[in-house]
Amino acid sequence: MPSWPDVHSLPLWPVHFKPLPDELLSSLIVRLAYGHGVKVRTFSRLVFPSQEIWNRDIDRNAPPALLSMIAANTGASYEALYKSSLKAYEGVLYKQYQLSSILPWVLPLQVYEWKRNGFAQHYCPSCLANDGIPYYRRSWRIAYCTWCPQHACMLHNSCFSCGSCVAFHRCDLGNFDISDVSSIHRCWHCGFDYRDTPRIAADFYSPDILASFRTLLVALEASQSADTSDSIVQFHNVLHHLCLLLGMKNKQVAIADFACAALSIDQISKPTRRQPIESRSLDERHHLVQLAIWYLLQLDERLTAAWVNRSITYNRLLKDLRDLPDWYGDVVSKFTHWRDRLKPPPFECY
Repeated sequence: MPSWPDVHSLPLWPVHFKPLPDELLSSLIVRLAYGHGVKVRTFSRLVFPSQEIWNRDIDRNAPPALLSMIAANTGASYEALYKSSLKAYEGVLYKQYQLSSILPWVLPLQVYEWKRNGFAQHYCPSCLANDGIPYYRRSWRIAYCTWCPQHACMLHNSCFSCGSCVAFHRCDLGNFDISDVSSIHRCWHCGFDYRDTPRIAADFYSPDILASFRTLLVALEASQSADTSDSIVQFHNVLHHLCLLLGMKNKQVAIADFACAALSIDQISKPTRRQPIESRSLDERHHLVQLAIWYLLQLDERLTAAWVNRSITYNRLLKDLRDLPDWYGDVVSKFTHWRDRLKPPPFECY
């Protein structure tokens, strides 16, 4: 059996794929392994002998040494590889990156060694089917990316056949012949082809919500770095906070019920305690983001109407919300005097 050459002494690897548009870092590493005709674990141990990269969320951690190694041996720029990681959303989805705890909008993988216990990796079956080279997008790890704006269908976060979570780095486990592993578009557990997953048309509560939701997703996929103003981070902070409030229901918070009544839709079941949107199901997230967008489209009128209706209190609208934008603060500041609720609103909220 021929020995594997010292990859650290080669100017470029025999196969030196570059990141595809919006490709996730882990997707690129798996493609590089299969391109060289070896299993993912074998490739990782040969190329990165000093660290076990798959017992952590490599897309979130993205160690600089690993990015530098891939850049030096593929010819890809370090910047391009950095932008394939979830770190590159710093200054877009969140203000400052943190290694541990919940990172706003980033779905947790719940890593246990090579296993993935969380349903954080999404995929669009139409995208995988139409790709010349199937790969996983970076935006498919974000909580509000619940549908594909290109194909107008819902994303999936599990195997349609067996219900297992998506863990494309495990596709070759148990296969002694690497040629048996066709690509990363198959379920690691049962071998089901994700491209054959039935398409589910995305449902929206109004044309305005659809248009705003589409704009949000397209802008996210196009976002590349933190070279943006604070306004985009502040917008995502407010959107995240509204989704948290919409997922709650108690004596001080019932804005989800108010929005559902205005839109004439049924409310979904949800717990009464605080639960971040990152830990909610795909359908719940799709629902909550749409309600949040509905409020943001006419924030002053609709939030005021909800406050007058006693569906929200002033302190709840500000609690734990950091880096407050002026456009949000100006609206909420009008709710400091609860007696103003007795006055009839001067406008229709919807």
